[in-house]
Amino acid sequence: SPVVEEEAILIDDSPIYDREGDFEVEERIRPLVLILYLIFAIPIGLALIGILAVIGIALLALSCYVGAVGVGVLSAAFSVNITVFADRLIVLGAGLVITAIGVILAWFSIWFMIVSFRGLFRGIVALGRKLCVKEVAVNG
Repeated sequence: SPVVEEEAILIDDSPIYDREGDFEVEERIRPLVLILYLIFAIPIGLALIGILAVIGIALLALSCYVGAVGVGVLSAAFSVNITVFADRLIVLGAGLVITAIGVILAWFSIWFMIVSFRGLFRGIVALGRKLCVKEVAVNG
């Protein structure tokens, strides 16, 4: 009779065999690597958080400035003595477009900060888990 080899089923990159008790995985933390990782990851992570915060706040400030310019153009349409109604509508339209660009920039800056901070934290945690936790095969 032919010999049938047992195939491993891969779930989350860890093999699980069909028969119970053949293969068990235990996660163990490597303390020295964890200490070294924390020593380097905390200052680098804080520097990256600072850089991302500065970029996000600069985008938010730019969006506030563009929004203020748009509101200024909108108010100028009513305060300046424009005699032709079509010209007044053109200035109002330009003010609305500029204000809309400011709102879109504000949304983008908030979205950028949320996504970048979340991605940075996930990356730091994933790298730490990859470096500092080892999987050891345990029988029984």
